[in-house]
Amino acid sequence: MRIRLFTRLLLAFSGVAVAALLVAAGVWRWQFSTGFLDYMNRAEQAEVERVASALANAYAREAARRVDPDWRQLWRGTPRFGGGDGRPRRNDGRPPRNGPGRRDRGAPTAAPPVRAEPPASPASPAPPAPPRPGRDPLELDRRVALFDSEGLRIIGPRLPPGPWEEQPVVVAGDTVAVLRRAVLTEVGAGPGQTFVSQQNRFLASSFLAVAVLTTLFAWFFARRLVAPVHTIADGTRRLAAGDFDTRIDVTRTDELGDLARDFDDLARQLADAEAARQRWMADIAHELRTPLTVLQGEIEALVDGVREPDPERLRALESEVACLTRLVGDLRTLTLSDRGALDYRFEQIDLAAVVRHAVDGFRAGATEADLSLSFEPPGRPCWIRGDADRLLQLCNNLLGNSLRHTDPGGEILVHLGRSPTGLRLAIEDSKPAVPHDELELLGTPLYRAARDRGRDSGGSGLGLAICMRIADAHDARMTFAAADLGGLAVTVEFPANA
Repeated sequence: MRIRLFTRLLLAFSGVAVAALLVAAGVWRWQFSTGFLDYMNRAEQAEVERVASALANAYAREAARRVDPDWRQLWRGTPRFGGGDGRPRRNDGRPPRNGPGRRDRGAPTAAPPVRAEPPASPASPAPPAPPRPGRDPLELDRRVALFDSEGLRIIGPRLPPGPWEEQPVVVAGDTVAVLRRAVLTEVGAGPGQTFVSQQNRFLASSFLAVAVLTTLFAWFFARRLVAPVHTIADGTRRLAAGDFDTRIDVTRTDELGDLARDFDDLARQLADAEAARQRWMADIAHELRTPLTVLQGEIEALVDGVREPDPERLRALESEVACLTRLVGDLRTLTLSDRGALDYRFEQIDLAAVVRHAVDGFRAGATEADLSLSFEPPGRPCWIRGDADRLLQLCNNLLGNSLRHTDPGGEILVHLGRSPTGLRLAIEDSKPAVPHDELELLGTPLYRAARDRGRDSGGSGLGLAICMRIADAHDARMTFAAADLGGLAVTVEFPANA
């Protein structure tokens, strides 16, 4: 099943957000449960301490009379005491034994004792403590009992088996009784359970609300992320259909914006390549049409008997055939170079020897064209790793270009030497010069400067393009500039690691 990117992003964002919410809700609920239970235990312990203080005051105040604590009124904050022996009664009616310093038998470690307040005057009893707001005053007394110092229950319910907390009742430094409270281990029924239920309902409703908002935000961001992808995909389909004028209007500054700008650059390069291809086809057709037209005219004249097949006519036909052969060979060489299929045999060679061999081969032609050809060799061999045949082809193309396009009586200067970056080969010639705005076009296939449009000067417009491909294969850089001699200067920079 095919799942769209928008759906994947939406599910991923929503899933991560909901998982984070679930973890946070679980941690919060656990922390709230344990914290709330601890809070309830601390609140109950504070209540037990209050009752223990009231009992200690009662023991000290009613020491001369019989003391009978009213268990319900004691937890309501209005304790009542009666009797004449000065001590509270056991459940069996006998007075408890409360020897000084005695601890409850079998009880866990007691909390810090609550000291009794100074005895009050019998005529002015202590005011009753107000009831605790917001809770059942009889809820705690079901889990607290009063024991004497020997561990015998005086009053209160039977307590479940631990854990317990104890609060001693101390009068004049003696422990006369102990309040023992069953510690809460869970939130049971009552106001506490109601509060916990309310918090759980609030947590659930908050979780649902946040999950809905998170899903909406995930939908918004997923749509915003996927929108440029759809735009680029549509542009790619139009580009594949041949619409090279396709552009993507994306103003984002993130990676998707970079991708859109790269797409626009690709579309421009493809448009330029298509224009170059069409120009190539037109130029090749033009270059082939001229010699073919000449050949066809000459052959028709010979067939019709208009001209005689003398040696001069045959040499003219041979010249046109040679022109066609040279053009087809250059086209093949350039095509193989562009495809990376041109053969190169790299080895250690002396570039100075290659250049000298090329110059010697053009001396006779230069003399015949009334041109001065000179070579300034380096003082020592220039060893590089390269293909001697291809570099000789480069030198021959450059020298042949200068030989064809230099006016008689001019000069051609070849210089080879070391440069700060490696080796430099420079070939300069005298007038005529190439217009400055056409210098960067000289390496374009089938391009010839305006003064070379006529076929009298020879050349197919592919020689310099082939030279640039050979230079690229040797990691060299070829540039064109105006020469000091008044014509064209071609410089080939070989890197030091060559």
